[in-house]
Amino acid sequence: MKKRLLIKLIAWLAPIPLVSNVFAQDLTYQQLSPITITSTTPIESVNAKVNKAFGEYFKNVTDLKWNDLNKKYLVEFIQNDQQNRALFAKNGELIYHISYGKEKHLPSNVRTIIKREYYDYNIIRALKVNQEKRNIWVVLLEDTNNYIYVRMENMELEETQRIQKANK
Repeated sequence: MKKRLLIKLIAWLAPIPLVSNVFAQDLTYQQLSPITITSTTPIESVNAKVNKAFGEYFKNVTDLKWNDLNKKYLVEFIQNDQQNRALFAKNGELIYHISYGKEKHLPSNVRTIIKREYYDYNIIRALKVNQEKRNIWVVLLEDTNNYIYVRMENMELEETQRIQKANK
């Protein structure tokens, strides 16, 4: 079971360098402190404030999985055909929410701006990060030679990373 939790933790942490760059203006890499999942928490043991707050923020969810994470509650769930993660403080405060989607999950105005700038690229993945009343889209684009990460906040588009594909 510990091995399965470790594998899940690694999968959860994969987007963290991407998300940490979302908020930074420069592209320097910062080492994040380790995160320790101390237990998988059954829904019955999540405190009432967190459970109530979750119900107010998120409706019609499935596949709910709670984890005790450094004295906070990390919840994974499916909503509107999208994988989601949200972190709550013990007092019920929502710390952040990330929804993982594809091109079809982007609002049309966001998709239009990205496609206008990167018309030869396909949208591979789209993440929406909600934190501290900020809504940020992080989108992975691909063409035959490159992967590009773009970030959009307040309808301003910024290229955050360009990765050249290896020659075949």
